[in-house]
Amino acid sequence: MEARQLEQAVALYRGDLLPGFTCDSLPFDEWLRQEREPLHRLALDALFELTTDGLTHGDHHKAQRLARQQ
Repeated sequence: MEARQLEQAVALYRGDLLPGFTCDSLPFDEWLRQEREPLHRLALDALFELTTDGLTHGDHHKAQRLARQQ
């Protein structure tokens, strides 16, 4: 992905899918957990890549801001 696309993805990510949502269904809870984990991992990977890119290009303020989001 290009940096611009990663930045858009990071800007759209708002944390866990359906935070605070509870349901008395173990299968649903398991499904929700399985959906949350890869989305969270993708967000962290994007933040890491953008942070590294910022450091590589000398944009330390951007790198610091992105690192704090991790």
